[in-house]
Amino acid sequence: RNRFFRQVFYWLVVRVNKDIKEILISLRERGDRIVIISCNPSSNGFLEGYLRKKGVPFDVLQLWDQKGSELFFKMLTIQREGCNAYIDDRPLIVQFLHAHLSSCRAIYFYNQGLPELKKIFCL
Repeated sequence: RNRFFRQVFYWLVVRVNKDIKEILISLRERGDRIVIISCNPSSNGFLEGYLRKKGVPFDVLQLWDQKGSELFFKMLTIQREGCNAYIDDRPLIVQFLHAHLSSCRAIYFYNQGLPELKKIFCL
């Protein structure tokens, strides 16, 4: 039963942003390593399968185990994975990362178009 509702949630509510997907494809073609950090609950590899089915490229998928703060999970994962850029659609997370991480450029995504995203990522 939970799996059914999770599938409905991902297929009807969560949609892959086509511009972000295109940026990720360009970054992969350029040779960049892509780490997806998600705090959305996903068991049994569902999120990984969903992303692969939608053609979203990534090298690592890090899922929050719901222990501790989402903010600290994201910050520690960014540090552990050695990320130099991070994009999120929640301003609170971006502000937190700006305040606590100097080694990673945190970018707030608020529906910028593809040309602006390409400039941000030097593509």
